Amino acid sequence: MRQTILKCKRISLYVASLLIIATFASCGIDLEQETFNVYIQPNKGGEEYLGEVKGISNCRETASIWALYNNLREGEWDYTCCLKTADSKCAKKYK
Repeated sequence: MRQTILKCKRISLYVASLLIIATFASCGIDLEQETFNVYIQPNKGGEEYLGEVKGISNCRETASIWALYNNLREGEWDYTCCLKTADSKCAKKYK
């Protein structure tokens, strides 16, 4: 009986923790409403600025389209989405 009570307490604590995490996860900035600078890094070296877009998904799509247009396969290139703010061209990097 005691084991069952302890198991129920652990499960309740786990569920409560998940609810708290889910609640606070939605409190951050909406990356689809933010402006990003898009950079591509071909494996041959260097970095190329592709431009400015609104939304993290547009940033990823811009990089993917550029790679496709330049006949680069998966693994032959990488990209960086730089969060643009009033103070910085790259306040935080995203993939």
